[in-house]
Amino acid sequence: MRCYKSIPLFVSLCAALSLTGCALIPKNVEFFQHKVKPVPGPAPQQVETQKQAAAFVAGKTAEAKDEIFRESLTNWGLILPVEDAAAAAEALHVSLGPPASPWGGTSANLAVKLDKQANALDKAIDKARDKEAPDAGKKIEGTGWIQMSYFTYVGCLLGLGALVYGAFKIYGSINPVVGLGGNIAGRIGSGLLQRGFTEVLEGGEKFKDMIANSKLAEDVKNDVTGMFTTAHQTMQSRDTQTIVATLTK
Repeated sequence: MRCYKSIPLFVSLCAALSLTGCALIPKNVEFFQHKVKPVPGPAPQQVETQKQAAAFVAGKTAEAKDEIFRESLTNWGLILPVEDAAAAAEALHVSLGPPASPWGGTSANLAVKLDKQANALDKAIDKARDKEAPDAGKKIEGTGWIQMSYFTYVGCLLGLGALVYGAFKIYGSINPVVGLGGNIAGRIGSGLLQRGFTEVLEGGEKFKDMIANSKLAEDVKNDVTGMFTTAHQTMQSRDTQTIVATLTK
């Protein structure tokens, strides 16, 4: 009873320590920790090249469109694709934004530069993925949905135990059967409980032997023994049935 009364005091003490930031159990001291780095992205030079390429394509398709109208061509199989390409190129140019300076080289050199930069980015991403692979699935400190100190965690467990114990005591006072069972379980040792369980099993086996040795008809013996076994198995859990089967072999 004294221990039960001291639980709320301990819970309050743990909560106070947590709120004040007091930690009696220090964290581990670590050196040269591995830090999670951001995923590599396009370098500023690559972004600038992409803007130059978008502006270059938009300009070239616009020139082709103007040339078609200047020559008054009527080949719609050529006109429509050029108009579509010009519209898409202009939208891409606007979405990326204007470059700091226009591309002054050939289209072939521009294509080679884009390919090299894209290949370099792919290699950087693969390298980062291989480096972070050993840490995949590990917990990251400070990212938990619910965070609490050690004393708060222990205090919550003790508080939950106190609530369950108190609820059991209250229900036991309302239901005499439950209260009697709890009081008996608290006073009887494990050795006495084991002996009582064994005696109950032996009594059941003795009853079946008496039925088997009685002068009852065989069909009556079988019915009585079957009803006895079925009644016990119906009221027993699977674990209890396993124990009973082991002890009665």
